[in-house]
This record gives sequence, structure tokens and C-alpha cells, in this order.
Amino acid sequence: MRKPVELFKQMQSLVNKYVKHYASDFEIDKNCIMGTYPESQSQSGIYYWYIRDSGTQLMSIENLAWKETSSFISAEFWLSQALAIYQVDVKAQTLTPVSLAQMQNIFKPGKKHGFRDKAKLHYPAAQNQ
Repeated sequence: MRKPVELFKQMQSLVNKYVKHYASDFEIDKNCIMGTYPESQSQSGIYYWYIRDSGTQLMSIENLAWKETSSFISAEFWLSQALAIYQVDVKAQTLTPVSLAQMQNIFKPGKKHGFRDKAKLHYPAAQNQ
């Protein structure tokens, strides 16, 4: 993946504006987008990104569909502290503001799934079964 330089510049300006502590969280977010942490990388290139007074939180749209994931649990937990929420589209290189109500609606369809469904998410070859 090519480094989305312009997108990272836009995100950095928001970090500079809002984050007072733990701005280094943004380095982790960039690494997630670049694929350093494959379990956190979005196959679609779409993430939700919280900006808080004390850091940032990046979650792939795929992981938010599963109630059992740490991303889903973290997203629900940190939502009350979000100063700003954005949808990050890496392929289109866009940041789109998301309201609190929109984010809460994203949580509603979260599902609990059995083993076969989880395997399909984490092991794409299992989708053929």
C-alpha cells in the first residue's frame, strides 16, 4: 500500500487541534492503516476514528460489525470521550465527520456470531465452506 500522505496530514492537523495527551496514539493509527498490525487493518480501507483529549482510537469497519471484538468494545467505551469522530476512507483518501448519533447507530446492528461466521472474517478461505 502506498502511504496516504495527504490523508495523514489532514489527520495530523486534527490531532494537533484536539489531542492534549497521548498524541503518539496517532502513530499507532498510521501503522494500523499501513498494515503493521494485520488484525486491525481494514480490507475495505474504511475506519472510524475517534479523537479524544487523551489520544485517538482507530477501528476498522469490519471489526465494528462483531460485538466480541476488542475494537467494538473499545469503540463503545471511548465514544463518550470523543471530541470528534471521523470516517476514514483510505482508498478515497477522505475524512468525513460522523455525528454521535450516527456512531451509535453503527453499534446497533453489531452481531454475535458462532465459530463458522468468525472464521469467515478472520480466514477468508473459510468463506467457501
